[in-house]
Amino acid sequence: MRRELFLHTYFPALWMAIMVLAFTVDLLTCRMPRIIRLSVYVAVAAAVLHAFHEFSYITYAREWTKEQCLRAKWLQTWDIDCEHAIGGVRAAVESLAANQTGTNVSVNHSP
Repeated sequence: MRRELFLHTYFPALWMAIMVLAFTVDLLTCRMPRIIRLSVYVAVAAAVLHAFHEFSYITYAREWTKEQCLRAKWLQTWDIDCEHAIGGVRAAVESLAANQTGTNVSVNHSP
């Protein structure tokens, strides 16, 4: 049986990485002129927002395509199953319901 990986087990390492990144950027830019330092801060913020957007499909179970999944695998060692993780939570629920009843079921989430 394979070991399940849960997102909450990585939160302490994530918070430490965020603090180390902030400290490192501040340490490297503290003697730079103000305009360059602000430019570096904007570039780091843009990179962080880009990474958040790229991986929010995994974190928040949003719908995505196989191409987006393959693009999110920055390293070959990352274990992201692009064949079965497509479509988000709604597709998984519909697939599970269809497998249980033997029919094609559509889940309606409107109030």
